[in-house]
Amino acid sequence: MRKFKHHESKLLKKVNFYDWKSTRNVVENRILENFMIEDREDYTKYNKLAHRVSQLSAALRKMKPDDPDRIKMTEVLLNKLYAMGVIANPQSLEDCTDLPASKFCARRFAVVVWRTKFVRTLKEAVDLIKQGHFRIGPDRVSNPALHVTREMEDHIAWAIGSKVKKAVEEYKDEMDDFVLMGIERPLRALGRRSVSRASPPRSATTPRPSLWSTRPPPEGRGRAPDLPARAHEVDRARARARACCGRGPLPEGAGGRAGAPPMGA
Repeated sequence: MRKFKHHESKLLKKVNFYDWKSTRNVVENRILENFMIEDREDYTKYNKLAHRVSQLSAALRKMKPDDPDRIKMTEVLLNKLYAMGVIANPQSLEDCTDLPASKFCARRFAVVVWRTKFVRTLKEAVDLIKQGHFRIGPDRVSNPALHVTREMEDHIAWAIGSKVKKAVEEYKDEMDDFVLMGIERPLRALGRRSVSRASPPRSATTPRPSLWSTRPPPEGRGRAPDLPARAHEVDRARARARACCGRGPLPEGAGGRAGAPPMGA
């Protein structure tokens, strides 16, 4: 159905095209409300998919029990539905006979987050997922209608840098600054050692190592000058200058430094 024009939406704004008195779709409205399904087309797809699975299971039941095609197709169907989390028993077609659409609704990302006790209400789960506070593995997920399989369910966690995660860990006294800032993950990925907080103090004369090179610093760089040796050289230069000018050597204690070696030493 096409989108209504402006005048059509004004004229038909009080008309409900989904809840007709002749159909009385009370069950559908209750499921949409219980699972917080915002798009009615999602429930329609779930209903069609459940109906097709029921039809397929009924067709497999009509085949002979020792038929190799029935055995193969039954195994494929049951394994697929069990991996999706729709059925609880992968050994029988009993659960596939009258499969309700609510089984697919229960595997939505928001519902799984709520049932795994990350949040208190389903509405809160929908809001936090839209804001990007959850991830599945390394990927951040912001779609509450995502279908979560059994394998994906084990990898649901708070997103790195989430403010809600920070508040929860502060409340539990388990906050880690490196994990919140996203530093620990790149270090592990590169195979480096984690940064230690209790690192020894760096001396003022110790050169800072380069991040891109492991070569030692060249001679004369990164070191403090030898102050006593440099002072003695200055005194010797002054003595040579006075000798060239004919003034003679400096008298004892008149300007030379204490402990300076004599000329020619």
